[in-house]
Amino acid sequence: MSEHASILVVDDEPHVSDMLQEFFLELGYAVDVATTGDEAVRRASSKRPDAVILDMRLPDTTGDQLLTRLRTLDGSVPIVMLSGDTDDDVARRTVAAGAFQYLQKPFDFELLQQTITRAVVAGREHHRLATVGA
Repeated sequence: MSEHASILVVDDEPHVSDMLQEFFLELGYAVDVATTGDEAVRRASSKRPDAVILDMRLPDTTGDQLLTRLRTLDGSVPIVMLSGDTDDDVARRTVAAGAFQYLQKPFDFELLQQTITRAVVAGREHHRLATVGA
């Protein structure tokens, strides 16, 4: 499905970001990686990703705060949150704040792939409609 879709992976743990980058590159996606919130905002500003995979814990911000910043930057980009936290309230709160989906670590790669595929399709359609309406 990738059709040269681009993903921004935001995670400060190199083993996680490397694994996600390799996984999605093999599926044909263009993958960019950011390890901090500020870096993620810079990368998303310079080239709009089709989807973002965002860890809840980063060295300079929280996933919640970065979710808000990225949604303000471009509300049409779907953001999939990843967290080792099993708190259902956190999941509900992030989805209510605009996250496309909330997945727990360790994640199932098949579920993550399906989620990103749906996110890219939804994000591209939302962006297309926003562009046509502008």
